[in-house]
Amino acid sequence: MLVKPVYVSLTMANDSFVKKWLEKEYEGDSTSISNYLSGIKDKYSYSSAFLISANTLNYYNVEGLFKTVSKEDPHDVWYYSFVDENSEFRLDIDTDQANKNLLSPFVNCRIDDSEGNLLGVTGVGLEISGIREIFSYYNRLLDIDAYLIDSHGIVRLHEDEDMILKGSIFDDPELVRYKARILENLEDFDVIEYKNTPFENYLVSRYIAEAGWYLIVTKDTTTLNNSFRKQLLYDIMIITVVLALFTIIALKVISANQKRLSTIAMTDALTGIYNRRALMEILPIELSHGKRLLYPITFVMIDIDGFKKINDLRGHIEGDRVLREFGGILQISIRKQFDSAFRYGGDEFLVCLPDCSREDVNEVIERIRKLSSIKGIVFSTGIQTVDPKNDNFGLLEILSLIDKELYVNKGAKDRSST
Repeated sequence: MLVKPVYVSLTMANDSFVKKWLEKEYEGDSTSISNYLSGIKDKYSYSSAFLISANTLNYYNVEGLFKTVSKEDPHDVWYYSFVDENSEFRLDIDTDQANKNLLSPFVNCRIDDSEGNLLGVTGVGLEISGIREIFSYYNRLLDIDAYLIDSHGIVRLHEDEDMILKGSIFDDPELVRYKARILENLEDFDVIEYKNTPFENYLVSRYIAEAGWYLIVTKDTTTLNNSFRKQLLYDIMIITVVLALFTIIALKVISANQKRLSTIAMTDALTGIYNRRALMEILPIELSHGKRLLYPITFVMIDIDGFKKINDLRGHIEGDRVLREFGGILQISIRKQFDSAFRYGGDEFLVCLPDCSREDVNEVIERIRKLSSIKGIVFSTGIQTVDPKNDNFGLLEILSLIDKELYVNKGAKDRSST
């Protein structure tokens, strides 16, 4: 469901046209960028496509300049949060201000210049069909008011779009008394009977952990007798369960896709092992664990000898086959529960062996060498063992040390340097 939008958003974020446009940002004429966004939206049938300039904070969509992003606007909290975390992309669930405040998953991607400076954020939105419709159906069926609020009481989903982001429900002097009770109950359904003169009301609340929001169902019971109120309360509880389950299922689908996207983003598509991005995220954590638990970590940099000749003489398809087979060899040679293998770039690979003795390290390298020789693959290595008791190297220092040793050993054929 969401893999394709991520690739589309990443393509937008790396499009030279988008980057050049942001560098100059012709504010007086946004026609070219609105046409570009419109083309993306129409081609893939997305509910929206957008671009935000980090320089001016202008928000552009298919209509042109839509607004200016502001820290004061609840709609824009996501932008500042996303920029601060410095991620390449992120999936958010929010109401689409430019599309009738429909609840939508957004794929947001960071745009950087050649020096890594932030140029802006771009992405696409997809409508979650069905949630708003089912809320409207039960609202009419039982004459109730069902909606979703955030932790500030701000309405995030309502069948009436004029109710969305228009203040907190706790601005009501009667409901504010129950604010803590509603917001602090993260486990169970809660039923509150309160008066809002001259009306008498039931309120049922349920926390939806998948969104970090609260489902609220209210009903005016002023004209009902006691026996009918009890039956109606039972019906409302049933409907609240249905709405909660429906919302949770829809959001779980998105959550599952987010996990899948994270895996895709950290996996090298050709070899099936971790990529360089994963290396930069996983290895600092591994170093931290080693320092805390006082175990050594050995890093092995591997470079396939003569790979350029393979590409030049036998073609890139053959070169890809060699890389793919070597990635498979690394996967079956390491200890799956403890070790990690990464494609560092091109024909270079890195293996991380935590809490591994020198003999075991040599055994792993020898296993890789023997399996590689069967496939006609010869490689050189650089090795660095970090001892947390004595060493205080950062990841970049470690990579630099291994790279230097690898360079020295590069002339060796069919051997491992230890």
